[in-house]
Amino acid sequence: MRVYRESGGFTLIELMVTLALLGLVIAGGFSIYFFADRSFFSGSVMADVQADMQIAMLRITEEVRLAHSLELMATSDVPATVSHDDEHYLFVKDGSVFLRTKASPPDRLILQGDSAETGYHIAFERGSQAPNLIGITLSSDHPRVNYELASELQVLNLRTAGIKGAGPTGAIRFTKTFSEEELAEARRVNPRCLFRRYIFASDAPELDQLRDFRDRHLASTPLGRLVIRAYYAVSPVVASYLDYQPLARIATTSFLRTLGYAVIRLT
Repeated sequence: MRVYRESGGFTLIELMVTLALLGLVIAGGFSIYFFADRSFFSGSVMADVQADMQIAMLRITEEVRLAHSLELMATSDVPATVSHDDEHYLFVKDGSVFLRTKASPPDRLILQGDSAETGYHIAFERGSQAPNLIGITLSSDHPRVNYELASELQVLNLRTAGIKGAGPTGAIRFTKTFSEEELAEARRVNPRCLFRRYIFASDAPELDQLRDFRDRHLASTPLGRLVIRAYYAVSPVVASYLDYQPLARIATTSFLRTLGYAVIRLT
């Protein structure tokens, strides 16, 4: 004899409540997934933009730091073609930063933007503390990445009239070697001999004694000639630095004066 138990299924209301709860769980899971995905994407975009800008700023400062002449100019004044081998133009075009030279290809990409979202701006201006300082500001116009880098650097080899032009501007022109006019001006204003510039007058007898030591002793040996070439190569850079660093100039001139008189006593 079989015994059948009475069994009942889900009611329609129970089924609807179960499906509603399941839908809420699935919707919550998808919401968390999409939120995490957007957060990861935004963080990745921000990290990429910041890293690209930092690398670009490093490249820009490396290019500008050793300039021999530098001029601030409007982006519209940058020529389409470069006529001289040593002319360099740094500017922004269509949201990207370029370095234009006479070499092939003429435009070297420093920082790439795109027309969709990411674009960059750059501004140059004279430094506030010394005539050979330049301020550089690089910024992003990405809608989700509000990031800006600012740097003020010393142009180590800058000659004669200092930085030309008024800022802030969107482009600069600079050179890395001396023109004939700059060489003549540098020889007149910044003599290559530190002793003549800072220690002794141009007609001082001590200078004649040092020249005699140079010609009779140093110039007679390979090592001495190497020392002479190194001294005249380094002197303009040192003089450019000392002109704007009073404390360093005091220490350096004291050392050179002691060295000069020690050499004179030996001759």
